[in-house]
Amino acid sequence: MRSFYFYHTKRNELAVQKFQRRRKFRLNAAFLDATMIGTVDSAVEFEISIGNYGNRLEENLLPGVSSTQPTNAVFDGCHYYYLPWSDNKPCLSIDCHWEDVIFRIETTNLLHAIADRLVSRNNVLSNLAKGRLVIRRGCEWIRPILTPI
Repeated sequence: MRSFYFYHTKRNELAVQKFQRRRKFRLNAAFLDATMIGTVDSAVEFEISIGNYGNRLEENLLPGVSSTQPTNAVFDGCHYYYLPWSDNKPCLSIDCHWEDVIFRIETTNLLHAIADRLVSRNNVLSNLAKGRLVIRRGCEWIRPILTPI
């Protein structure tokens, strides 16, 4: 029996990538507040990234708007500092391309929805068993529990 070893190299990865179906994704982030910042000596900025996308030090990818403007922190009068963004909240966006995994994401979302529905139905049935839920109209209370997902 012969065994087959695949050595992961950059060359092999590039050869396989052109056959993979890729999809464009976008990460959007909005910063509402930046409070309870410890003592700072210089301007504060935040950076978001997905893998190497959004990383300013990455040389192989096009730069994007992945970091906030450097802002000097203001002392709050008690113990911490905050960033004075007031009505100008920074919004960041990163475009990236990944292998198409939508089929996995959809399956995961479906499983989460099933789990959430089972938990809520379990709460209804446990409240019914404990006598906290009053049946008013015959067996109509069971209809939403038995509806298909």
